[in-house]
Amino acid sequence: MRSRIPSRCTAGLFVPAIAVVALALSACAYPQTIRVRLLNAKNGKPIAKRYVSIQWKGGFDHTDLLTDSLGVAVFPIPSGAKEFYLMGGGTEKEPYRTVYVDCRFQPKSLSLVSTVTMSGIVPKNQCGHASVVPKPGEIVFWGLPRAWWQPDFQ
Repeated sequence: MRSRIPSRCTAGLFVPAIAVVALALSACAYPQTIRVRLLNAKNGKPIAKRYVSIQWKGGFDHTDLLTDSLGVAVFPIPSGAKEFYLMGGGTEKEPYRTVYVDCRFQPKSLSLVSTVTMSGIVPKNQCGHASVVPKPGEIVFWGLPRAWWQPDFQ
């Protein structure tokens, strides 16, 4: 004769199992990446095929990535990184040449990884009236393409 487990016991096992699954999913709730969106400060359109750089604070190396057709570069967050500087960049052929003007209000300020991942950051636009709504996991970089005759010093 087989003994049956009362339904109260199986229901009692179900609740802890749900709690474990919820805990595992909550660890993945915040992105493990930061999306940088490079936008034209005058018209809000994406600036594609330009490098953006993140300098991670705390002994981490900097990371340089090329934006896609939507002006987006996705940076993996190094384990333990809590703050970073967002910097400008160049083209594939000339990665050290700055090819756009930094139009953020405080371009040399530290950004918190936790703020970007939880609510997103859209800094004040110093060069135009374009604006966007912050998105969790994303930081906006306002820029203006440089004219061929403008100096490109960083």
